Amino acid sequence: MKSTRHKVLNTLAYIISYVFCAPLFSLYIALLIIFKEPLDMKWHIRLLVSLLTLVVAPTIHIAYARVKGEVDFFVSDKRKRPKFFIAPIIGYIFGAALFHIWGDVLLALYHFCYLVISTTTAFFTIVYAKVSVHMAGITGPITFVVLTIDHRLAPLYLISIPVAWARISTRAHSPREVMLGALVAPLMVLIVLMMAKALGVLS
Repeated sequence: MKSTRHKVLNTLAYIISYVFCAPLFSLYIALLIIFKEPLDMKWHIRLLVSLLTLVVAPTIHIAYARVKGEVDFFVSDKRKRPKFFIAPIIGYIFGAALFHIWGDVLLALYHFCYLVISTTTAFFTIVYAKVSVHMAGITGPITFVVLTIDHRLAPLYLISIPVAWARISTRAHSPREVMLGALVAPLMVLIVLMMAKALGVLS
């Protein structure tokens, strides 16, 4: 009985980990940003670019390495993580630049926040300790939409509870790593948005 229950919970934890992985969740939040205003003729282009920069770019190198048998999908081995931050960072730079050129302030800032979160997470992982990318990928984007779109979106933070359980339950992260991810990302978003307001980029 215990074995069956353990298998069910373990399967549930992995499902949660996949459904709420950072690349997919970043796209979920991008959809909120794209569809918050009446749609214009360019909404599908915004969606396509967001898909490429937020989902494809962060996962393509990992997918290739996984096919070769070098890593698992979540790159559990901390020592192998740093090089996999390069493709996402390039994607976020491209997305931020493109949306800035198009005058799409929120999506440009959203990509820039991801750029800052990724570089900070990479720095922590290399220098200090492994940071839960899953948690950073949940709390960071939620903080962005709460502060830029609507404070009533704050209940979305509840998603971090099952994600934290899933990452700890599967032993992908320690409680400290989960906590680091949960706290570092919102802090970076807050700093970026404060700078944007100070520079007059965001009203």
